[in-house]
This record gives sequence, C-alpha cells and structure tokens, in this order.
Amino acid sequence: PEFARHAYSVAAATGADFFNLPASGDMYSYPSTMNEPSRSNYIETMEVDWEIMGSTTSVHWEWFYSWLHTVDRYFSRFGGKGPRGFFLTTVPYLFPMPIFFGRDEDFKVVGPEDNVVLFKSNEWRGVTGKSHEATAREMAAKLNKREKGGLTHLYMTSDGNNALDSFYLLAEQLDEHVMIVNDETLVDLALQKHKRTSK
Repeated sequence: PEFARHAYSVAAATGADFFNLPASGDMYSYPSTMNEPSRSNYIETMEVDWEIMGSTTSVHWEWFYSWLHTVDRYFSRFGGKGPRGFFLTTVPYLFPMPIFFGRDEDFKVVGPEDNVVLFKSNEWRGVTGKSHEATAREMAAKLNKREKGGLTHLYMTSDGNNALDSFYLLAEQLDEHVMIVNDETLVDLALQKHKRTSK
C-alpha cells in the first residue's frame, strides 16, 4: 500500500504517469486455463481492480494455442461497464500471434458492446540485438515508418537490458507525426477508428 500511494502521488504531481493491470490482470495467470466459475469470478475481480486503480486496461498473456477460444470465453465478456483494452502477448513470446489479426491489423474490437479493444502484440524486449530487441534508434525508425493514422503500443521488458532510459531515448527520435499517448487514450482512438472504418 505504501508503494502504491507513493506511485499515485507522483502520478498526480506529474500528470503524465498512468497505470494498467499487469499480465494477466488480477493475478499472474492465464484465464484460458481456468474453469468457468473461476473465470467468472476473475472477470468480476478485474473490474474491482480497475475501479480501485482508476484504470481500464491490462497486459494479457495467453498460451499460443488458446487465443481463439479466449476471445469468446473471456475478452468478449467485458465492456458492460465501459471501454476496456488488453495488450496481448503470446506465451512463449517467440510464437506468432493467432490468425485473427490480419497482416496490417494492430487491433481488434470485440464484445457485445463493441468496446473491448485487443491490441496485437508489439514487444520491445531489449537493446542487445536479439529477437524482439532493437536499439532505441532502431525502434524509433520502425515507428516512424508506420502508416500515418496507425495505432500501436510497445510492451517493454527488461529481458535484454531494456530500461526506462531506452524509452526516453526512443521518444527523442520520433518524427513529429508520431504521438505518444496513454493507454486509455489509445483505446479511445482505436474505438474511434473502428467506428469510422466499420460503417
């Protein structure tokens, strides 16, 4: 509790720090492996966590073989209390994302309210040059080359010596048309784009 209070007090002072739930939400877990009563309880607990944190998004890990039924059994059951966003990562991470993302798609919108955004995995695991890794300059160049109007996120981990300083270096090298936004703004932009393109 003390650390949480400190983190939120700093966020209130800066106005530029935001929080979302870690993988995969309420616990370090894989909802696809739960039985139905446990999964239903987990969904309810997620909503409680979000309300306490003042957040509506979560990183989500899932086994590579279970994504398709996870959309129906889990993700599509959110959204009744407002827009929700999930940043997806496959386990093991070297496996590709499932086929329900098109080649040029960075997100999908699901749920009965059409307001749950699933963001395609976009990992930045380090700066040492191995798989899923890049220097800040290389990652900035990759983002700068993306189609204007596109939406994506970066899931940063420290596997390959990545650190917050890497992000600051990245931000310094982004072109003017690339905008960094918080998680909930990204969800809102995705829903706006979805509404425009699905008419």
